[in-house]
Amino acid sequence: MRGKAVTTKSVLMSWCSSSIWLNCSKNWLSYTPADIAYILEALPLEDRLIVWQLVLAESDGDILLEVSDAVRETLIADMDEHEIIAATKDLDADELADLAPELPRDVVQG
Repeated sequence: MRGKAVTTKSVLMSWCSSSIWLNCSKNWLSYTPADIAYILEALPLEDRLIVWQLVLAESDGDILLEVSDAVRETLIADMDEHEIIAATKDLDADELADLAPELPRDVVQG
């Protein structure tokens, strides 16, 4: 790719738009929530949000617990109310209490 800047976004979009699209989210299964949190922490915002969309929804709550407050805010801001509820439904009370300050009021009270 001489002369072209290779970005995380271009690599991910190329990877996920190829014939292996169906396996794109499945590739994240081999990573723990802490591993994914580490990756998300290292990425610029735009790339972080692309990767966040590739992560299986079942892992979202655990990953939200692992990332820093600043990164968590960007991820939650990118989620709609239904996604946030789905991400937090399997968390225990202590874990929910950790996330509550950053969750939208409607989600916490609803």
